[in-house]
Amino acid sequence: MYRRSWMICLGLLLAASLALQFGCTKALVTAAYLIKGTNDPAEFDELKDKRVAVVCRSQTDLGFEAAGVDKQLALAVGELLRTRGRHIKVIDQREVDNWIDENAWEDFSDIGRALEDCDMVVGIDLLSFSLYQGQTLYQGNAEVKLIVCDMSHGGKPAWEKSMNAVVYPLNHGRPAQDEPPAQFRRKYVDVLAKEISQHFYPHDHFSKNREALYDD
Repeated sequence: MYRRSWMICLGLLLAASLALQFGCTKALVTAAYLIKGTNDPAEFDELKDKRVAVVCRSQTDLGFEAAGVDKQLALAVGELLRTRGRHIKVIDQREVDNWIDENAWEDFSDIGRALEDCDMVVGIDLLSFSLYQGQTLYQGNAEVKLIVCDMSHGGKPAWEKSMNAVVYPLNHGRPAQDEPPAQFRRKYVDVLAKEISQHFYPHDHFSKNREALYDD
């Protein structure tokens, strides 16, 4: 108990010092690192040892800049769950996409029932998606709703969460002349995929969102 109190005091003192030198954001991140430690648990940890389908759908017409981003995002999230999750068995995205392309469906659970031995569906509702701040600056911004359907309970929702305004870069736009739109879109989709997937496996607290917090 005394050791934890000492660490909290040290973290607050260091944060105050850093705030004077570098600004509040980095100071607060450092303080959180010292107080909380390096690992955050998964918010939903029941994907372990399950066969999981990852599905993303656009709720509205998101425009030309977001064409195909649903499949791109689902693929990126699935790869992170496969490589960083603990024994999460992700169903091949080609199998998921093929079924979606060939069938009409309304609920994420429809896909879970159709795929062989699917235990859980990680559904991603993409409510908004943009790459630009104005006409000359990149700044990715998306709103997402997550839902996990448990197929062992008839596809009923086991967990839900809304993610509002996932922004990258966090503090400012980036000149569009610096890189092609497709390249920036890949970067932003990777950031968004990481933000989504980290709900399902333990992750380093200090590095979470590092791309956004320390982008110059």
